[in-house]
Amino acid sequence: MFDQLTIKDFESRISAVFHLTLDDSQSLELVLIDVTAFGSPPDPGDDLIRRQAFSLIFRGPEEPVLAQQICPLEHDEMGMLSLFLVPLGLDGQGMRYEAVFT
Repeated sequence: MFDQLTIKDFESRISAVFHLTLDDSQSLELVLIDVTAFGSPPDPGDDLIRRQAFSLIFRGPEEPVLAQQICPLEHDEMGMLSLFLVPLGLDGQGMRYEAVFT
């Protein structure tokens, strides 16, 4: 399923909440705040390229700050997704994280 996710799966979910359970059973809410395509769209005739590359930006609380790692995020409609999140820094409203799909 992960390799079949596209930018369209996330564009309509901006402002949606994704839940992350940490090892100590603490739960964090990450809100999807941006979805951005990058690079050229795939050539429909190229069987090797399945999707256009894109990134997701999430915002979470200021603390705790997550290390760069694969995180299990759960969404009410999408179910469980394991995403590699990279911390980007604080933006005045919380900590931002990025997940890139290629």
